[in-house]
Amino acid sequence: DAAEYIKSVVKKYPHAHIFVITPIWRRDYDKIVPLGTLDEVVNAISNECVKYSNIKVITGTDCLPHTDLLFSKDGVHPNDLGMLTYSSNLYKKIMFFKENLKNDFENAKNNAKLNGIANAEFFVGKAEEVLPEKYEKEGIFADVIVVDPPRKGCDEACLSTMVQMQP
Repeated sequence: DAAEYIKSVVKKYPHAHIFVITPIWRRDYDKIVPLGTLDEVVNAISNECVKYSNIKVITGTDCLPHTDLLFSKDGVHPNDLGMLTYSSNLYKKIMFFKENLKNDFENAKNNAKLNGIANAEFFVGKAEEVLPEKYEKEGIFADVIVVDPPRKGCDEACLSTMVQMQP
């Protein structure tokens, strides 16, 4: 069960940035198997992963062009050229996500400065960890709290802290 597996990985590595790679294209992609078609499996995995803020989904079907030239005779497994293409594209996608993680914090600070906002602070981390700690240990509070999109990070401790802050 993908949901249970993903949940167990997140539980074991709660502070890690996790990359989930969905299955790659195969010649019989439209064949219906017990789990469904390839598209249905990819969608099921992706829909489960969006529940976790520390998971980034890399769509495997986007990492390898849909051509027999890149696959072995069975049409399922990439050949040497296919593996080279797949690994190169996968690396690019992972680096894109990693660069965006680093840039998001700096972009937030720069956008505040460009918009003349001097009374905003930015913190990196999970809301359910950072918010209670900043409030309880440092006395930091918020005038306004926007949670968009609502996510798993809004656990009881996080929501309770928001209520105590009385924004």
